[in-house]
Parts: sequence; C-alpha cells; structure tokens
Amino acid sequence: NKTIETIYPTKERKLFTDREAELALLTRNTEQITNGFGKNICFIGLRRIGKSLILKEYISRLNNDQVFAVYMDFERLDTTPEFFAVQYIGQIVRWLRNDENIAPYLDINNLIKIIADVKSEAVRDTVHTIFDELDKAKPNQRFLLELAFDFPEKLAKEQDFEIILMLDEFQRIKDIDNFPQIRDIIGLFRSVLQPQSKTHYVVAGSAIRMLEKIFGEANSPLFAQFRVERVAYFEKKASIELAQKITGIENKAALEKIHKLSFGHPFYIYSICERMNELGETNSAGVKKAFALETLLRNGSINLMCRYFFESSMSRVRGDALMKTILRVLAKEDGRRLSEIARSIKRENGVTRNMLQRLVDIDLIVKEDNRYYFRDPVFRYWIMNVYEGVEFDAMPGKRVIEDMVRDIETKFENPTWRSD
Repeated sequence: NKTIETIYPTKERKLFTDREAELALLTRNTEQITNGFGKNICFIGLRRIGKSLILKEYISRLNNDQVFAVYMDFERLDTTPEFFAVQYIGQIVRWLRNDENIAPYLDINNLIKIIADVKSEAVRDTVHTIFDELDKAKPNQRFLLELAFDFPEKLAKEQDFEIILMLDEFQRIKDIDNFPQIRDIIGLFRSVLQPQSKTHYVVAGSAIRMLEKIFGEANSPLFAQFRVERVAYFEKKASIELAQKITGIENKAALEKIHKLSFGHPFYIYSICERMNELGETNSAGVKKAFALETLLRNGSINLMCRYFFESSMSRVRGDALMKTILRVLAKEDGRRLSEIARSIKRENGVTRNMLQRLVDIDLIVKEDNRYYFRDPVFRYWIMNVYEGVEFDAMPGKRVIEDMVRDIETKFENPTWRSD
C-alpha cells in the first residue's frame, strides 16, 4: 500500500512497540464488523503517547478484502466547512486510488480532474455536487458537510465493502462550530452517522477532557456511540524494549532509569535515547544528562513539545496570568488542595476553583481526591525549570550539566512525583 508508506515509513514501523491490547481490540472489532456488528472506538491519551501509531500500525497489518481503511489527521485538514468537506472526501478518494501524493486531493479543481478516471459513480456524483455547490455565490456549508460525512457510506454500498475511517486528532472537528451556519458540528456528524451501516469509525485525540465530554456526557449527541479506550504510559518492559531498539544498550540500570525519567511515555523515551546515541553515553548518568538536555535545551525535542503543548493549550483560555501563577505553585509542590492553592495565589476559593477548572479542561492538570496534580510529570519538570529561567540556547558547559543532573535527582526522586 503506497499510501500507508507515505504516512508510516518503514523506519517508524521498525520502532513500533507493544500496544498489543489496543491492536487486539481493533482486530477483534474488524472481525465483528465483517459479521455485521462492530463498534465505533475512540482512543484518548496524552500528546505523542502513540495513538496515531496504533492506527497506522493497524492499517499496515490489515489484510482483509472486505474492509477498506482510511487514515486522516484532522490537524492537517482545513476547518472552514467548504475546505473541510472537499478534503475529507479527497482523502478517502486518495486511499481508494492508493496514491502516494496527497496534494491533488485537497483542492476541488484538481479533484474534479482526478475523478474522470475513477471507476465509481459515488465518487463522481459527490465530487460534482460539491463542485457545483462551491460555484454558488453563497455555498450551503451544512449541505457540503452532510455530503462529506455521507460519502463513505455511499462508496461502501457501491463497492460492497466495509469502510473504517481512522480520524486522528478528532477534537479539531469542533473548530467548525465557529461558523454561524454550523454551530453544532457534533450534532450534524451524529445525524449522518446514525443511519450508516457500512461505515465505522476509530477516532483518536489528545484533547482528553474535550473528548471525554463529546463521548461521555449524556447531553452530547455522541454519548454512548463510541467505546472509549485510554492509551496509557508504557509498562517498564515495553519502555526497555523501545529503548533497546533505539540504543542497543544492555545496561539494566540505565534502561530502568530511562523508564523512570520518561514515566513510560514513548516520545520521551525516544528523545532521551536519541540524545544518548548522540552523546555516546550509555550509563545511568548518560540517561540523566540526555533527559536534562532534551528538556532544557531550546531545540531539545521534549522542550519543543512541552512549549508547543503549553502555548497551544493556553491559547484556548482566558485569564492566563493567574493560571500561570497556579501552575508555578503546583510545579513546586504537586497534589495541593484548593484552599492551599488559593492561599498561595492570594485569591478567593471561588476564583481559584474557576481557574483550576479551566486548567483541568485544557488537560494541563487533573483533580484526584480533592487534590490537583499535573497530568504529565515531565511537563511539570519543564514548567518548574522554565519559570526559574533554566533553559539553554546552546549546549551548556560540563559543570552546568552536572548541576542539571543533580537537580533531576532532587526533583524527580521526590515522593510527590506520581507515576501511574
């Protein structure tokens, strides 16, 4: 399959580790789909924890003539209704044609040319209808989205296969709500999904609270329509397996330290190991050094990811000066109660509760047993250092690195750090 190779190169596939439970679930579900009763599934988990890889690995292993699978990443799609509709359909047509080029399928004028030699009336009819609608002075956005969401079912019935749409970063669909003709994209999606019998959905996303609301709250149109699965940190065995694939090391203490500092988060494991390879240091001290550099060097990949996550999360909420103060307080000591946090930031309980709730809603913190914690301990370590101004533009000297390593020991071996 040429298309899968463009989104999931062999180099990435070789590093695929564990996730056997999730793949078994998808395989079982595929069997049930071919027997007429599969489920829709939603995977939620932290950023870069490996949700996309599960979807891609599943497609790369899929070998079933009755099932046609399509992967698309909603972060790469335009969220204006007109463009979204064209690109949603275009991606499906691209997978149907098994084409390694994506660009021609994202634009209606190119799509019109391509479909001339597609042996499918469903494709030609839908694309022509969209083309005609877009030609109008004021296209009907709802109609365009209905056409898009309805298209896979038309195609599946015509071609007599089951279609599984793997929609990554699914929460991005909510951006379409910003358009006055739409307002309730989830309701629109549900109304089209409801009568479908040959179209099945596996979605994934990292906006954890938002997806919990979409799929788990009784007033949401998609309530109880999807089975929600959490993609968790690696167990120690899987962490070590991935670390060995990247570094080839056998040093047990170093491998265990990689798991401990990464908390079993595959992206952090990968970053630490790549940096260790670069440093040529394969003992426990090398692990700590690699972790410190990846997290605190401006171009370190953990640093870049934490900064991106922080900035994109904070851009979704108002009142960020006070929220940053709360994060600083929690970074110093995780697991505090509301009243303690309110005292620290010198605000009333009500105001503080409101701010904490916003931080929970954007996935930076979680509330457990009336205490508040960072959702991601590595992100907490990053926040703590960035607020203290500890961040480097270039590789620091030996003594500074030694200080950073000692700092990790005091901050990470501290019992308030949770790893669950």
